[in-house]
Amino acid sequence: MSFTEPRALSIPDFTRWAAIGRSKAYMEIQAGRLKTRKIGSRTVIPIEDARAWFDAQPSGFATHGAK
Repeated sequence: MSFTEPRALSIPDFTRWAAIGRSKAYMEIQAGRLKTRKIGSRTVIPIEDARAWFDAQPSGFATHGAK
């Protein structure tokens, strides 16, 4: 059996994938930084938009003031 990556993630699936909370996900959507699509009554995040959002996040390593 081979695993096929989903084309889109539901909001709960996205929050698990991105390791963020639901409120943060909706803040990113409202700010226009995370794109969604409506399929019927469901809101989904295309996987390519999820990856683009993730890649746009800053690194966790601080570089200013480090010696």
